[in-house]
Amino acid sequence: MTDPYDNLNVALAADDVPTVEDEIPHIAETALAVAMYPNDPAEMVHKAVDQATALRDVIESRGMFATINRRKFITVEGWTTLGAMVGVFPYVVWTEPYGTPDDNGRQHGWQARVEARYQGQPISAAESQCDRGESNWKNRDDFALRSMAQTRATSKALRLPLGFVIAIAGYEATPEAEMPSELPREVPAGTVEPDPDKYAKGKILALAGGDKDTANALWADAWLHAPFEKLENMADAEVLIEAARTAKGLADA
Repeated sequence: MTDPYDNLNVALAADDVPTVEDEIPHIAETALAVAMYPNDPAEMVHKAVDQATALRDVIESRGMFATINRRKFITVEGWTTLGAMVGVFPYVVWTEPYGTPDDNGRQHGWQARVEARYQGQPISAAESQCDRGESNWKNRDDFALRSMAQTRATSKALRLPLGFVIAIAGYEATPEAEMPSELPREVPAGTVEPDPDKYAKGKILALAGGDKDTANALWADAWLHAPFEKLENMADAEVLIEAARTAKGLADA
């Protein structure tokens, strides 16, 4: 087994360490930085390595990565798992279409902005998009493009404060969702599609900022507008998540 310490210097010295795209004031002084990584360098190193080791066990056992060109890239489920481990949750600020709709009324593309929040406060933010100019998304439904834009923005927002932990664990710091969709992916042997019920509940909990009472309310409200009686697949899960997101938008208005 590879020692996570072997990757520490590489992670800290890498030229492509992510930078904050949108200026979040005093990010180094946030409660997250103080709580996770104390001023003592040795203690910070050991804490980060412990987190990386625990995360690697989950990622490998659950297949939360894809191999691209013989390198392992973490899926959004792996990024949100790391976030949950340290109390950081993604929050979708907005999604919106862009470009000219086609003859069938389908949007050309969708873009999204996501914040990574710790104790309710934003510590990083990112925007991303998905459109029909990508060959793998040319004929997909609008909700699928919208969901992928959110997935990409989620991974990127979490990468900004937490990418070095992923690198220490021995994985690529670039999220899998940010890699060109045309590149072939190799998934771990025996990997199966996530359980749609658990997937939807996890996404809605993240949407609620980790607050279980709010998540339960959004879950109940989403089912009032669902066009089905149970979740049969991941497409159904995405529809339910979108209904919860709409419900939250109305509640926040």
